[in-house]
Amino acid sequence: MAETMQLFCLITAILFYYSHSQSHSIFLSSNNGSKPTTGFSLKLIPADSPRSPLYFGNLTKHERMQRLINITQARLRYIQHKTSSSSSLRNATSTKPDTIRCPMIRDIFYFAAHVNIGSNNWGLNLLLDTGGGLIWTQCEPCTPPNCFTISYGNFDPRASTTYSKLPCSHPFCRGGLYDCVNNECVYNIDYGSGIGGGEGGFETIRGSTKGVASLERFTFDSTEGGPIYFDGIVFGCSNDSENVEWGDSHDIAGIMGLSFSPDSLLSQLDDRIGRKFSYCIPSMDEEIQNDVILNFGNDIPTTTRRLQSTQFVTPQGSHYFYLNLLDISVGSKRLGFRPGLFNPNDEQGEGFFIDSGAPVTVLDDDAYGVDVYKEVIDAFEQHYNYHGLVKSSIAPLGFELCYEHTHDIQDLLLTMTFHFYPRAEYVVHSLDGHYFDDLNGVFCVAILRGGRSILGAYHQQNKRIIYNGAFLQFATEDCPN
Repeated sequence: MAETMQLFCLITAILFYYSHSQSHSIFLSSNNGSKPTTGFSLKLIPADSPRSPLYFGNLTKHERMQRLINITQARLRYIQHKTSSSSSLRNATSTKPDTIRCPMIRDIFYFAAHVNIGSNNWGLNLLLDTGGGLIWTQCEPCTPPNCFTISYGNFDPRASTTYSKLPCSHPFCRGGLYDCVNNECVYNIDYGSGIGGGEGGFETIRGSTKGVASLERFTFDSTEGGPIYFDGIVFGCSNDSENVEWGDSHDIAGIMGLSFSPDSLLSQLDDRIGRKFSYCIPSMDEEIQNDVILNFGNDIPTTTRRLQSTQFVTPQGSHYFYLNLLDISVGSKRLGFRPGLFNPNDEQGEGFFIDSGAPVTVLDDDAYGVDVYKEVIDAFEQHYNYHGLVKSSIAPLGFELCYEHTHDIQDLLLTMTFHFYPRAEYVVHSLDGHYFDDLNGVFCVAILRGGRSILGAYHQQNKRIIYNGAFLQFATEDCPN
């Protein structure tokens, strides 16, 4: 029985891109007018892969799932912190434009991207943040203790002929995204997040990074004959950081934002990639053997499967990918949630959004007064009880509904369907919606309770997911492992 568990231990999250050293490149400036759409790709590696800069060693299946849950819970706290911080800033009588609330610690991201920047093609690993905007890395000059350690050293803008500082006249600086101080456009990112501290334990760690908003060349791989580079990408050159740690390997140099925020990679390359990117997550049970590719623009592969589509309904001021969820079915039973229950309200934490950075799907236990999580779990429970399955007294890893797995119950396992507007049916296969604990001989419904509703990576297994401008497209696909 195919089991589900390993790849996205978070697109909380990490992308690892390997640049190819061909002798020729394609030059594309992101600053000049309308350009024809192009494409490029990044190679994804999850945190528990031996190739990952965040690798924690050869984990057992149980330990890998614990990591997934810890990342999900930390990611949830990260999102809640960002929302409360953004709300406080909007409601304050006076705000500080140089403060961008973007809490982040290693355990709230799962994918890393290896990119090359500058005229000297300096290679570095960045964690991918699908809910954040700013791209940033640590730069020279930077003197401890205000720096974190990077095994391959800091990017030195003085060695790059394509580097420049973002002028204070730039809309990002004039519009309040960053601030102008002493004639320099600067940013100050505040961290605040829950970090996993063992089995279900958490501690609060706060940190920050400050620096100069800058412009630089970014180089990526392409299927069009060689590396492809974009000049004039806005990014942060950090030289003052506190409590920023990425693990013992010291191979992480910063963050790559991939949200709706205007300073994210996706938004900055909007006119060149048609604001499109795509991925296909294989089964998350075993270690991933092949590269998982994040495709942009024309590099998105065509699919022979029927693509369904639903529109993003992200509220103004939010950068998450909110979806218009109408209802949920468990098996063939439609639960009949009232209209408007999943309407987005970012400040109050309501709504439903897709986040590949959250490994496990989370359902709200108080969505406008309705316990969505309980109603979904109750539907699973009623079905399994009716068929005589024995509920387990062991509920491993924080999953609340588990049953003894003593015989072949594959035919009894239920699918789960998210019904999106207008008629898009997102079906989670029965094997991709449960966790099978061989150690304890149980299986569990793989959903977590929380103060948000998030479609996590675990429920995105074996799907072609395409973020296509204002729409999310999806189709069932056998993603290679």
